[in-house]
Amino acid sequence: MIGVFDSGSGGLTVGHALIQRLPHQPFIYLGDHANAPYGVKPAKEVLALTIRNVERLFARGCDLVLLACNTASAVALRRLQQDWLPGANADRRVLGVLAPLVEAITEVPWHIKAPVATPGRLPKTVGIFATASTVASNAYPFEITSRAPDIKVVQQVCDGLVDLIEDGAPRDDIQTLVTTCVNNLMAQMGGAAPDAVVLG
Repeated sequence: MIGVFDSGSGGLTVGHALIQRLPHQPFIYLGDHANAPYGVKPAKEVLALTIRNVERLFARGCDLVLLACNTASAVALRRLQQDWLPGANADRRVLGVLAPLVEAITEVPWHIKAPVATPGRLPKTVGIFATASTVASNAYPFEITSRAPDIKVVQQVCDGLVDLIEDGAPRDDIQTLVTTCVNNLMAQMGGAAPDAVVLG
């Protein structure tokens, strides 16, 4: 069984895509609504919460857990994989959403940690809309530019957006905040729009 974990409901979109691609594979979804949002928490707390919820999914019979939470993927995944997993559950795996996004943007496989020539047309600019913790981790800019150093990565914290979405706020309220975030990111780019955007 594959577990899909997010701090809230956003990971349901990832779970839906996985079910469409693997219709005969059993899945279980865990949203940690009691502790959401993760994006405003210190890295140490994000790691502890992520480990606790991965353990819950392992206890339910999952051999693989996908962190559909960008904050957990950016802040906790590497430490979880390197420090916790080998001693606690060496026969199980935990993956995140950061790696496939970086691969899609750079056209460089995850295991390659250096720039390589790519046959495709790469974006010149990438905008990252994310939580404060994801932006502070600098994970997306680091991983993207280590593989494709010519890409300019601009990040924008979207404070309060997760709360509005998870609380079912009116569409106009969400739109107002999204517009503010987009305008702030574009201001960092001199008014230009990025070639690609990551909703982190």
